[in-house]
Amino acid sequence: MGYPEHAAPTAPAPSPRAGAHVAAATDEESSNRNVLVGAGVGALLLILVVGGVLFSVLGDDGDGSTAAAKSGKTLRGIAVLFDTDGSVEGSWDDCEGTDGYDDFTSGMSLKITGTNDEIVGSGDVVNVTESNIDDVAQAELDGDNALGMDATTHEEATAELRDMLETGEGMSCILYFEAAIEPSDYYSVELGSRGALNFSKADLEESGYVVGYSLGDL
Repeated sequence: MGYPEHAAPTAPAPSPRAGAHVAAATDEESSNRNVLVGAGVGALLLILVVGGVLFSVLGDDGDGSTAAAKSGKTLRGIAVLFDTDGSVEGSWDDCEGTDGYDDFTSGMSLKITGTNDEIVGSGDVVNVTESNIDDVAQAELDGDNALGMDATTHEEATAELRDMLETGEGMSCILYFEAAIEPSDYYSVELGSRGALNFSKADLEESGYVVGYSLGDL
């Protein structure tokens, strides 16, 4: 119940300084609360963002590497098309097959599957160029001699490969790929529509994880 108007008690008017002090304290407390709330939200967002980045980097294995990287193995492949009937066109560093070999080209599909037909690796099929000729020469030395070269050192292999590429323009085309692979006891490597080559883990270990394809008149 309110007091009658003539009997309402009158409280002393607040001192302007006290009022200002109370208002300032209230504003400061509100500001502090906003800062704390903002900091809390920011920290939560940071945790979520960092957590997302870590998940992206770590992947399902949770230790900073994918299964393919964990295997530590890179499968290298050298594919050779040799045909004297006009089924090769282009320069040695930008060649491709034609007619019945028109799938033999940079960018052709590469499928690597494991024991249970699961995908265990992927990579790009490219032409041999100045930027990767050393890698291809080294793969030839490390592997099963897919190109049939006589070289025994890296320098010799690079020189012999270059001569082979230049003199074979219009008749031969060499493609190359590298693919990080996951651990498996069995590998099936399919290049374009050329069917699959099958290897055991022991086969690849023996060949230095290098495989070779030969098409045409070879």
